Amino acid sequence: MEQINMLVTNSLRFLPFFALPGLALSQNSYSFDQSTAPYTELVGGTALVPDGQGADIFSELDGETFWFYGLPFTFDANHLIYAFDTGYLIAQNDSSVVAIDGVNQPMEAVDATSTVSYAINGTPGNKELLVQWKNWHMTSGPADNYLSCQIAIDQATGVMEVRYGPNSGSDVVYTDLTGPYCGIAYMPTNFSTCYEKLWVEFNSFDIVLDSVPNFDFDALHNAPPPNTIYRFTPRFSVTGVADVGSAGTGMHAWLSEDGDRLSISLPASAATGTLELFDTMGRCAGRWPVSGASMTLPLQEMSRGSYLLTHTAHGERTGLRFVR
Repeated sequence: MEQINMLVTNSLRFLPFFALPGLALSQNSYSFDQSTAPYTELVGGTALVPDGQGADIFSELDGETFWFYGLPFTFDANHLIYAFDTGYLIAQNDSSVVAIDGVNQPMEAVDATSTVSYAINGTPGNKELLVQWKNWHMTSGPADNYLSCQIAIDQATGVMEVRYGPNSGSDVVYTDLTGPYCGIAYMPTNFSTCYEKLWVEFNSFDIVLDSVPNFDFDALHNAPPPNTIYRFTPRFSVTGVADVGSAGTGMHAWLSEDGDRLSISLPASAATGTLELFDTMGRCAGRWPVSGASMTLPLQEMSRGSYLLTHTAHGERTGLRFVR
């Protein structure tokens, strides 16, 4: 765990990439919306017990499967979901790492009420993970700053929320490096690239969404007003998306050894509709009418990277993700 914690922290905060314009792309794996609702403080939760890297693993979720970016993450001793005392969560499986940030800044306690706690509610397959950072001072900000924040993940829907509670105010007093970091990102475990991100930047009263798949993560320039909710909703079907070679929906796919062809198999009852291929920028890289239960799609002109293949028929959409 020590190695991956170090990599995540360095990747998400300290790499000096040049800032790029914020973009909101229509076919990102997640949609974003901002709303306002009363902030409900978590009372009586379980205290986070951070290790030497500031993280605590939620072993209570072992055996549960959560879906991120169209991929299943079934947690166990080697496939983990954990929170950091600095205000963010990490989920990892054999090939991927997903980060969910609400603050991700060094913080220190304001007083005895400063706590980090969590609750896991619901039945198997229908869990909600809620983590709360209550009344913390960001060391990068003014001397009297404080904030409270929650991150919630709903297993059944795949929706992730960052909720902001009481804080010292929303004056613009931070920079791209010193403010709260907020957003979601998806990377391979070796951090060789960034497959996708949806990052909330600039002024919380006039946010910029950055969907450029790189390691340029800018902070908010102020704390969002209390009762602000940033919601990330999956565009994929949480229970109906299968990885390449798995049998989640009856749609299967196999890449040729050279990566130039993708063979598709559909159930006879589903051999209609449209196949579409999207890259990590949300751009449609190809569209084909379904001509039968078996098809081969040409990929020679596609660049190397991660893709989402979707099948739409009878008003339903399913898909699978693969890396060419």
